[in-house]
Amino acid sequence: MNRILFTQVWNERRSNSWLWIELLLVYVVLCFVIDMCYVDLRTFFEPKGHDISNTYMIQVNTLPPIILIIRYRQEKDNRRARLT
Repeated sequence: MNRILFTQVWNERRSNSWLWIELLLVYVVLCFVIDMCYVDLRTFFEPKGHDISNTYMIQVNTLPPIILIIRYRQEKDNRRARLT
C-alpha cells in the first residue's frame, strides 16, 4: 500500500513541487507579517521613559456662549463703575 502511494506521489512530483513552493512562500510571508506586527505592538506598548511624578493633570474646557455674554456684561458694568 505504501509503495503504491509513494509511486503516485513520485509520478506527480512536478505538480506537488509547485504546491510545496507555494506553501513555502505563504509561510515566509506570514512569518514576515507576524514579526512586523509583533515588533510594532511591542514598541507601541513599551514604556517611553517619561517620568510623570510631581506633575498636574489639567482639563481645559470652553464656556458656553451665554456665560461669555454674562461675563462680558459684568465686565462692562465694572468698567463703567470705575469710570464714575
